[in-house]
Amino acid sequence: MRLRPILGWATALFLLGSGWATPAYAQISGRVLSTGSDEPLTQAMVSLIDSAGVVIRTTPVDFEGSFFLLSPPPERGPVMIYAEAFGFLSMMEGPLPPEWEGTLQVEMRLEPQPVELDSLDVEVRPRSTKLDLNGYYMREAMGQGFHMDRLDITDNISAVTTADLLRAIPGVTVNNTGEVELRGVANFATFCFYRVYLDGVLMVSPVSWDPNWPTNLIRPQELEGIEVYRRPAEVPPQYAQSGACGVILLWSRGGGRRGNE
Repeated sequence: MRLRPILGWATALFLLGSGWATPAYAQISGRVLSTGSDEPLTQAMVSLIDSAGVVIRTTPVDFEGSFFLLSPPPERGPVMIYAEAFGFLSMMEGPLPPEWEGTLQVEMRLEPQPVELDSLDVEVRPRSTKLDLNGYYMREAMGQGFHMDRLDITDNISAVTTADLLRAIPGVTVNNTGEVELRGVANFATFCFYRVYLDGVLMVSPVSWDPNWPTNLIRPQELEGIEVYRRPAEVPPQYAQSGACGVILLWSRGGGRRGNE
């Protein structure tokens, strides 16, 4: 905020009291208002500043924009009154005489100043009705598992197959033959498998096990979203069936053929 020194008292009224005569501690009271509207600036701060620019005293205004200050001792020399408020040009009045008696009433009017804010970039991710209805976004907000929506899929321009998409997911390993492993899940030798669901329908289970199915089941351009849950504790209750250690949920865009057909 800039200062606007004004010599003299353009807006001050001197009301010299007769019953209070201690020059070193004369009173300064007044209000801070908005120019044009006469509305009190309840967030304003008022300070006394000496000729060296040192702040002597500072006080906030009350809910009516009023303030009260004691003057400094005369040896501090002339002082200025400085008022500031967010969104308004600051203002400085004075100098005050080194000595006076009684109460000095001051009215300070600040001009509004538009506040220029830094630019803000907002990214709005489109929401899929299908994913929304199937609880995808709710599980994502709860921090369960790993999620990849349509925007994430299209951003992965190097992904030619679903295997390429799964390789980008933490905790998922896909070997050169397309076999998928979930790190943190027991391997095939322990007879503990993960399940794969396409649009909520179980496609891979401990009974019908083909490690290449997740990568051959559907193509990236046909996918609306992917969810991966690597541990039993992460798996949503509706997909937590016995005999599986993890779950991969594939959500299609609808109308496309399956990749293994």
